[in-house]
Amino acid sequence: MLCGFDDDVLGQIVATSNRIRGLLTQIHPALERVLGPHLDHPAVLDLLQKYPSPASMKAAGTVRLGNRLITRAPRMGRRLAAEITQALSEQTVVVVGTNSSTPTLFNPS
Repeated sequence: MLCGFDDDVLGQIVATSNRIRGLLTQIHPALERVLGPHLDHPAVLDLLQKYPSPASMKAAGTVRLGNRLITRAPRMGRRLAAEITQALSEQTVVVVGTNSSTPTLFNPS
């Protein structure tokens, strides 16, 4: 019974990760290339909870993103913040609806 429960939880984790990657790919492919490989890292999940959209990440800036990331990822926090900022600056096309207040990449509830 416990093995079945573990399989269900693992399936839900994979499905959630895939949904987030899919959303990122649709609205901001460059950001998906940076965050996608790290979606299982607690620092990235915390960052997505605090800054749930590309617009909010861009508004926060490199320093705030770095400060947030180094609390849970001391070695890669600043580097990842710089990569996120670079990825945010690469996209010139804005997908309709991504700057509104309702769409978010990650909603823990």
